Amino acid sequence: MKISAGLLALALLLSPAPARADSWTFRPAANGGSAGFLAESGWSGLWFACSGGAAVLTVSTFGARLAGDAEQRAVLDIDGTAFLQRMRSGTVDGGPVLRRPLTRAELEALAGALGKGRKAEIAMPAGRFALPLKGSGKALASLLAACR
Repeated sequence: MKISAGLLALALLLSPAPARADSWTFRPAANGGSAGFLAESGWSGLWFACSGGAAVLTVSTFGARLAGDAEQRAVLDIDGTAFLQRMRSGTVDGGPVLRRPLTRAELEALAGALGKGRKAEIAMPAGRFALPLKGSGKALASLLAACR
């Protein structure tokens, strides 16, 4: 059976796109950008954003509601080194998160450790979760370059 080139092109156009795997991603923006773990539904787990030299770390609570605008602690364990984070609970796009501003030195330390790390885990009042690091080095290096 012969299939015309036009029919084949139409079939390829109408076929669903392959599923995108969850991964570390950098998204540029005016005067900065965002980098973190991107899942099908958007930023997930942990991500950084910067604009005009100001940086913010955001950690997802995966739906767990914490006291509004209250100080919370989270520990980011990267290859056995603990980074204690004093954060504030809040929401991003209607979902509960923990957030904190970062100095340039803090951003560089966390991004450097995550980018070179092999294993990471986040522990917070809402629970614990492992954070995949494959691709984090490239995404975070792009973020550091954009956040000047």
